[in-house]
Amino acid sequence: MLKLMKYEFRRQVFFDAAILGVFLILLAVFFGVYRTGNIEGLGTVLSLMGIETIVVLIFAPTEHWILYYKDINSKQGDMQFLVPKNSTVVLGAKVLVAALQTVVLYGLFFTLVPYCERLAIEKYGFTTGYVSKVLDTILEMMHSANSNIAPFI
Repeated sequence: MLKLMKYEFRRQVFFDAAILGVFLILLAVFFGVYRTGNIEGLGTVLSLMGIETIVVLIFAPTEHWILYYKDINSKQGDMQFLVPKNSTVVLGAKVLVAALQTVVLYGLFFTLVPYCERLAIEKYGFTTGYVSKVLDTILEMMHSANSNIAPFI
């Protein structure tokens, strides 16, 4: 099963490498702007990091399902199920690799992006209270619309 997981990892690594490359560039730009003290540039970089986090949140699991769909509908995918392993082992390797890559990406983005935001807030204070104001506005809109979701949020 480890060989199948290694094969699946190699097949699915392009999307993750592209996302991580863009993130590392944004991280380098963030720390460069952070040291210079350019508040407008800092806000722009943090916004881009937030947008990329949302893209990862949506497309990291979706990308694996798209690849699996392509595998099922192509001749190459048919060949994967002809290996001398049980088909559940092949599917298990696909699911495990997809889950591991998604968890690693989520963990990276949901630890580093808030850390960068906290650094910017502590040093420059330009967004202090902004996030809480946005959340309060959303909750007020939900209460005014008598939504059932508002108490859970």
